[in-house]
Amino acid sequence: MKLRLCSSVVLSLPLSVALAGAFAWAMPGGWHRSAILAMVLFFPLWIGLLCGAFALPTTRRAVVVLGAGNLAAFALLYAARALQLA
Repeated sequence: MKLRLCSSVVLSLPLSVALAGAFAWAMPGGWHRSAILAMVLFFPLWIGLLCGAFALPTTRRAVVVLGAGNLAAFALLYAARALQLA
């Protein structure tokens, strides 16, 4: 149980940051106008991801799902920045 808690906290934190950042960039007017809203969105998103990790049947599956989510979210943010889409 402690391993699942530690891995979920460590992996869900950057995932929620990436998703909140993607939300801020996707809003009209750029991230400058929606930065406060993204910061407010961050905490419920983080708690939701933690609860979702504990809903999965095994620790290994939780780590794989959160790790894949991190890779996908940060790859999308990097690609959007490299292509000047955001």
